[in-house]
Amino acid sequence: MTGSRRPGKGTAIIPFGYNVPAEDVTAAFNALLSRQGVSSIPAVAQGHTGALYHHFYNNPYNIVAIETLSKIFYPTLFNDVDPVADYHRIIKDFTQIPDDNIILSYTPSH
Repeated sequence: MTGSRRPGKGTAIIPFGYNVPAEDVTAAFNALLSRQGVSSIPAVAQGHTGALYHHFYNNPYNIVAIETLSKIFYPTLFNDVDPVADYHRIIKDFTQIPDDNIILSYTPSH
């Protein structure tokens, strides 16, 4: 799943981004999983789900998405990779964007 903050009438989104409460991300993720038909998808039924901030395409930040997916698919192999720390370093060292707390992905604990 992907998500960002684009609220509107009837929208179901995961509110990734800056200064988002973690419990809001969890609640939105669970709401999406409870949509009709979603729970019957084999990957969902087996607990193989996750979500990633969709603003990582078509820009240099996509390395953070690759790191995040690597950790999701191969947690033992990439246990020393820290996508959030790398994101903060990119922001601080290579941009003039103000940096703050950010949630970039979500994987439920089993």
